Amino acid sequence: MNFKNCKSYTFLLLILSISLFLSFASESEVKFKIKGKIKKTEGVYSFAIKDDETFKLLVLPGEPRAICSSLSKEGEAQMKDLKGLGLGRWDISGTCFLHTDGKKHIVKTIDSIKPLGPGIVYDKETEVIGILEVIGQPNSENYLKGSSMIVHGPDGIDYRIPAKKFKEKPSGLSYQDAALLHNKKIVMKSRIQYYRAPPHRVATIHHFELSK
Repeated sequence: MNFKNCKSYTFLLLILSISLFLSFASESEVKFKIKGKIKKTEGVYSFAIKDDETFKLLVLPGEPRAICSSLSKEGEAQMKDLKGLGLGRWDISGTCFLHTDGKKHIVKTIDSIKPLGPGIVYDKETEVIGILEVIGQPNSENYLKGSSMIVHGPDGIDYRIPAKKFKEKPSGLSYQDAALLHNKKIVMKSRIQYYRAPPHRVATIHHFELSK
């Protein structure tokens, strides 16, 4: 095979590879709508999803703030307003396809993307003493989505506790155990994500008990 034929053969293989890849991507393309944390690993932004049967790792085409700004003028204005604030959790929908390694999905198109929450000003390990309010039904099957708690601090500041924060059973308490302290004064040692306005969000609970 002469050099000219070799070049033609190589080009043909390249076209064939691209065609096969596009065909594979088209066949496996699926729609998604996900809420959760975005992490950055070696410059790549992705969702790591623990409890989803379809998606385990969803790789974004770029930095989420830049994507949000590029999709609409509203998104651009929102990102300017939230400049400098922490935006760990996002709501995103679009289409994606399974990577050839079978381990991750690659985002192909984005229909919408927006941050969840008004932006974190700072995190702080702190002790909070206040009255516990339980919202929703803590004993229902869907309590992780249908119930949460608010600690009303003595200074009028509220702290929201998602039900899943009791997964590790701080101070030996399950979410249902802690819910029994409804309307009682409690003391909580935790890491708080402070927003520009309350309620602030409890990120990690280290200690939780009835105040003495």
